[in-house]
Amino acid sequence: MNHDYYDQTSQEAQDKIVKNLEEYKKSNPEYFTDYESFKKNFSYDARNDAQKNTLDQWFN
Repeated sequence: MNHDYYDQTSQEAQDKIVKNLEEYKKSNPEYFTDYESFKKNFSYDARNDAQKNTLDQWFN
């Protein structure tokens, strides 16, 4: 993914993240074994605060 992807804050972008997470949970459950693995697998540190919040809410 290019860096611009990680800067998107629109509701559409957040909805797409959630949709993708739901699909990955089915196809790659190993990405979700623990929070640190989850963050690594979804480039958590490269994302903006809005996307981090979406990821945090989804994981919890």
